[in-house]
Order: sequence, then structure tokens, then C-alpha cells
Amino acid sequence: MKPTNLKTKNLILRSLNISDAKDMFAYASNPIVSKYTLWNPHTSIEQSIDFINLMLNNSHDNECIWAIEYDKKLIGTAGFFDINTHNKSAETNYALSNDFRGKGLMVETLNELFSFAFNKLTLVRITAKCMQENSASERVMVKLGMQYEGTLRSALYSKGIFHNMKLYSILKKRL
Repeated sequence: MKPTNLKTKNLILRSLNISDAKDMFAYASNPIVSKYTLWNPHTSIEQSIDFINLMLNNSHDNECIWAIEYDKKLIGTAGFFDINTHNKSAETNYALSNDFRGKGLMVETLNELFSFAFNKLTLVRITAKCMQENSASERVMVKLGMQYEGTLRSALYSKGIFHNMKLYSILKKRL
């Protein structure tokens, strides 16, 4: 699924472009950023280009990723995967440059994406998971109003070890 261009107070949410590779490499090469992701730090700009190409060539209807642009610079990505139109649900994922953490920008991004998902994609439920020790990601989920559903024990094998995953969800508000 191709992302729709969206705008928030501080950000532009749009499709990734090959021209984003330099900015992506700047944050994706940082071990602090990749610590709780499924990917290792990017070791070359070519690796960032490959990731962008993968997203651009992704023809799956059950995934959608947005570039997060701040002041004409790519500072991260966020989106949905496992979009299930029958169950009207999806899971969100996100990554943000370490230079822009703690400023509320990921909450701003996800508030806009959740609104889009609930209103345009007609989803009813969005979930998010984070590694148990990833307190920064958990804070984002709490600030979004997501509810803690439980901890999935040894639910993810990544980078040579099993991780417990905290599960959060948010439901479309019924009016």
C-alpha cells in the first residue's frame, strides 16, 4: 500500500524516496537507534538505499510505511504492517533518529497515522509491541493512549536472543 501524504504541525509524512538515503543512513547507522529494532545498524549508504528500494517496491496491501520529514530532512519512519481488512486491525512500527527523540515528534506522527488508519482505512484496532526493556517506546505507546495488554514471553528471536515483548493496543473511539 502506498502512503498518503499527511501533514502535522511540525512534520510531513510521505513516501520514502531514494534521495532520503543519506538522511536514513545518518540515523540508521547509529547503534542506539537500532538497539531495539529487528535490523542491525546500517554499515553503508547502499544498505539504506536497499531498504528504501524494498519499501518502494513493496506491493503488499498489508503494509504501509511513511517517511517522517522534519525541516526538509528525513528523521525516521513509521507505519503499519499486518493490516487485516477483515478484522479491521493492524500493528504499528516506528524508528526515529536519536537526535529527535524526546521532543514528542513520534507521538505527533503516530497520532496522525492512527487518525488516518481509523478514519480512512476504517480500522478498529491498532497494536504495538516493544521489547520489554525498551522504556522509550513504551512511553510513546502510553502517551498515545494505548492500553497495556500483557507481556508476550520469549515472543521474538532477534540478534541471537529471545525477547519478551510488551503488547499495547488502541481502539477506534466509538461516537
